[in-house]
Amino acid sequence: MPNGVTPDGSKLIVLDRFNDLFLLDLARSGQLQPLLHSGFDERLGEVSPDGRWIAYESDESGKQFEVILRSFPNVSERREVISVGGGRYPRWGPKGSNELYYVRADGALMAASIRLSPFELGSSKKLFDWRKPRPNVSGLEYDVAPDGRFLVSELAETIADRQTAVSVILNWRPTLQPSAGQ
Repeated sequence: MPNGVTPDGSKLIVLDRFNDLFLLDLARSGQLQPLLHSGFDERLGEVSPDGRWIAYESDESGKQFEVILRSFPNVSERREVISVGGGRYPRWGPKGSNELYYVRADGALMAASIRLSPFELGSSKKLFDWRKPRPNVSGLEYDVAPDGRFLVSELAETIADRQTAVSVILNWRPTLQPSAGQ
């Protein structure tokens, strides 16, 4: 399953067997090369805007998933734990934002300050409360637009007769109101 693509479009990050990340060079034979392959689950790999780092979620702590950052493509060169106490769904902010987003175990959407060149890891700050990551569910639960806005999914609520209500909103962009401080 594709997870991400390098900024230059030459390589694809692929999740294999729902627990290992591989690299597919699109210019070559199409053969998968191991990238992060261990006894733990490594998923949702996404390469940084400068192409030198990969963020992903891993259960290597043995307790819960954490967001990990590694050098790329040489993943053994440097490793940093970004989340502490649980983290899922890493997504890089827009180019130049110097932020890596993730969802903390309590459901807070966080922004980790990361300067890419030269590399400097800063602190994380809570942006807003969202929802706790669901166990045994992985995938793209939200996305970040190039202008820094978030697109988040919400769980549908089932009504009493077991039908699910679905709302389709057309022309939704004009209805958005910027929040204070943005």
